[in-house]
Amino acid sequence: MQAQWPEDLKRFGGHLKTNLGGIFSPRREIFVARAPARLDIMAGLSDYAGATVLSTPLREAALVAVQKRRDRRVVIRNLNLNRERVLNCEYRLDDLYEDGHLKPYPLLQRQFAQDANNRWLGHVVGAIAVLQHEGFVKQWETGLSIAISSTIPPASSAASSAALQVANMLAIKGAFALDLDGFQIALACQILENRIMGMPCGITTHLAVALGQNNRTMVLHCQPHELVKMMSLPPEVQWVGIFSGVMSPQRESRYRDLRIASFMGRKMILHHSGASDEAMRMGYLCNTDPAQWEQQLRKQVLMKITGQEFIKRFATHDDPATVINLEKRYQPRTATEHHLSDHARSERCAELLDATLHPSQQSLLEAGQLMYESHQSYQERCGLGSKETDLLVDLIKAQGPEKGLYGAKTTGWGCGGTVAVLAAKGSEDVLQNLISRYRHLTNSEPYLFFGSSCGAIEMGVIQMVFD
Repeated sequence: MQAQWPEDLKRFGGHLKTNLGGIFSPRREIFVARAPARLDIMAGLSDYAGATVLSTPLREAALVAVQKRRDRRVVIRNLNLNRERVLNCEYRLDDLYEDGHLKPYPLLQRQFAQDANNRWLGHVVGAIAVLQHEGFVKQWETGLSIAISSTIPPASSAASSAALQVANMLAIKGAFALDLDGFQIALACQILENRIMGMPCGITTHLAVALGQNNRTMVLHCQPHELVKMMSLPPEVQWVGIFSGVMSPQRESRYRDLRIASFMGRKMILHHSGASDEAMRMGYLCNTDPAQWEQQLRKQVLMKITGQEFIKRFATHDDPATVINLEKRYQPRTATEHHLSDHARSERCAELLDATLHPSQQSLLEAGQLMYESHQSYQERCGLGSKETDLLVDLIKAQGPEKGLYGAKTTGWGCGGTVAVLAAKGSEDVLQNLISRYRHLTNSEPYLFFGSSCGAIEMGVIQMVFD
């Protein structure tokens, strides 16, 4: 069985055996889970708008080992945070409680946000609170020891946080024999991200990390989370990711602004169409008819509006995950147009690249062009571009299909991060030369994501015992 494990899992098991004395007790079960990075291929930015999203798991992964303790401490050893030594942290289980009751989400969010250097602990310890808040655990009787490691470059838009959360949640499930399926784990992790880490993300990334399959493209219809199919690419092509080596500090604020503008656009559409209050709560932006948008609705969605003016006219944007800034000026029309067009591009790509439909060379060319269009929309409609990802896409486009590079685009929340590439098998040397050129031009340190691996649920929980 171990012979079939990914190399990172083999190494992690070796670390547990030789280097983690003092955190794990001998001759007691340790539960290990592995969750892969994920490459957002198309429309991941539009999951909350009800888009069809394409993604695939990557070779890199987060690994977590959990062992039940006999006291009420949470002891964490992080193998990634310091190159000279591993980092140990301790947390008291009782710090999650107040007057004998589990602290509410807003208080927990403030608690983990207080120390910027240790904010990452919320991704790990926060799972304990979420599992009890959501009813999967009645009461935590004992603490736990946790060891974590990751081969995913941080801040790369490759789901490093989601992978850590899913692997941690799955390992805790194994250690405490909890009754959660893959979807429930993904949902619990989304709640952790939203309610404790304060990030207004959808469930798409966590589902891809939990339920993804090796060398398959997940097609997910986000209304709210219908798995359409697991798709194989034509044998002559592959997905590749290139981390630009940069991530703008404005990424989160720009994403929030875009999301707010999108919900404003949705509210304007539903208001104009005279939809009921129930429809306003349940309607997805991407269900807007394209022809009706062009002919009637586009002009009803304002190009710009301040938060104060929007509240005055529409009362609320119906998004509990974000708060409108009254002084800020939002751009509902361009945000709406991005989601509608990226949803259409994503559905078309799912048709063009499905190996069972025997795609032609023309199909690959069309899919690549759709990726370039999506990248341009990130920049022009969303304000989520960066000069580094623009340069990467330009370098890829200059090589073109003749060198095996069909298309490329910004992924995730943009503002740097990772570029997704539709590339021919055997194009590795071309891409290596390309990133050498990019490194020379930018002085940034890029990273190539080659290869795939199975999702966390397919990998399962592995039990280890050491003398």
